[in-house]
Amino acid sequence: MSATSLAVLGFLGAGQTPSNRASYLDPVTGDEMRQGEVVRAGLKWLLAEQHALDGGVAQPSDFELLEDALATLAFCEAYGITNAVAYRAPAQRAVKSLEAAHVAGLGWGWSRGAESAIEPTFWCLLALESAKIDGLEVDVEALASARAWVRSHGLGAVRSSSAHPKEAACGLLALAFERRNAKENRAEVAADACAALAARAPCWDPDPSCSGNDSTYWFMGTLALFQIDGPNGASWKNWRRQLADTLHMNHHPGGAEETVCASGSWDVLGEATSRERVGGRVYVTAMNVLSLEIYYRYASALGTLRPSSR
Repeated sequence: MSATSLAVLGFLGAGQTPSNRASYLDPVTGDEMRQGEVVRAGLKWLLAEQHALDGGVAQPSDFELLEDALATLAFCEAYGITNAVAYRAPAQRAVKSLEAAHVAGLGWGWSRGAESAIEPTFWCLLALESAKIDGLEVDVEALASARAWVRSHGLGAVRSSSAHPKEAACGLLALAFERRNAKENRAEVAADACAALAARAPCWDPDPSCSGNDSTYWFMGTLALFQIDGPNGASWKNWRRQLADTLHMNHHPGGAEETVCASGSWDVLGEATSRERVGGRVYVTAMNVLSLEIYYRYASALGTLRPSSR
């Protein structure tokens, strides 16, 4: 489910809506593909999975709320971009389901009732911010408390030797949400977090088990630094350069020597238990596409957050 949601978000980020009639010839299979039909089919499948009782989408699992958050984000962006009534009610129901799973004063766990964790909270927060931007009803108090928890937890962990810089990225993004309309002192407050991300900028390690090959972290860092330091800050420019080089040099470009499966994608690397391994090639490729789209992203949840004054 996560892979489908991310793939839909990638198409929507490029402006490919369900009504898009553009087509292209797949250079590997020779088939004519219509992007709009692909997006429509992905959203149709996600809608069919939505629970009639509570509005959730995922089945109970160790990653239930992550999958719910990604599906909710896909629904919200589909509604926000198309303004289609067909997506409004499902998006609103999915939002309410996420809000019901929120732990008051904290964040979200990987599954309902689990202890709050930074990564699922990041995605749930992103989905609710999208819903708010798109004019859906959102519990503003729950949203504010989740922002505060992510900011405090993420930025507070920066100086811990055991903390992953993914936490710093989440804290930076929460700071951007909180101060969307006021840029003063951003750089000073976030300096340590920016430094933590700079020390672990995107870099492709050929070792399949290397934990540094983390497309989810790369997306989080890209989004957070763009909001805090883009488009002209030194931290953002350095990260952007390393991200672009890393993804460009390790992308399967397609052609006669490529297999159908690999063409246009990135390999699945990282630790055996990582989300990338579980989600597979589509998950990794979609996440990397989202990172690359941040430069020009369609005016949606991941685009309108950037203050117009920067």
